[in-house]
Amino acid sequence: MADGAPDNWTFLEPFVSYQVLDFYHVSEYVADAAEALFPGVKNKVERKSWMKQKLHSLKHEKGAAYQLGKELRDASPGNNRTASLEKLYKARTHFKNNWKKMIYPEALDKHLPLGSGVTEAACKILVKQRMCRSGMRWKEKGASMLLTLRALVCSSGHWECFWKKMNRYGFPIAHNLQGWH
Repeated sequence: MADGAPDNWTFLEPFVSYQVLDFYHVSEYVADAAEALFPGVKNKVERKSWMKQKLHSLKHEKGAAYQLGKELRDASPGNNRTASLEKLYKARTHFKNNWKKMIYPEALDKHLPLGSGVTEAACKILVKQRMCRSGMRWKEKGASMLLTLRALVCSSGHWECFWKKMNRYGFPIAHNLQGWH
């Protein structure tokens, strides 16, 4: 689960079985496309209706992302303003590059999340709050050890499980951490 940044997918590919593009980020592109296709106050009802239908289709109908990408490719903006042209172009590009990761019906069937909010919150709580305090600098080994411990502490029941495993099997960092539990 990530947004459309190519670096995210390059990093995640070896670790995941499914690649799912964050639905919230996609919905922003759909909203921009709706504004480009149905600009102005007079088209507000039609714009909202189109957007609602497209988002529902994306979430519940297999192949909807590909179909919407085709529709955007063939569509003309509702006016020739630069802002409308740019929004439609960006939405087209986003769908062209990412439609294969918009597998929301399959993700729902497998009970996978559709949004990256939980992951982003975990990064903020686990990493940012601890690692980015004033004046802190980290080397990779120290940061790795600290984040491992922080993840264990913040995960209910895992701290004890970790130490039982360390006592049973040993681990190179265990002797450095024994006094901490």
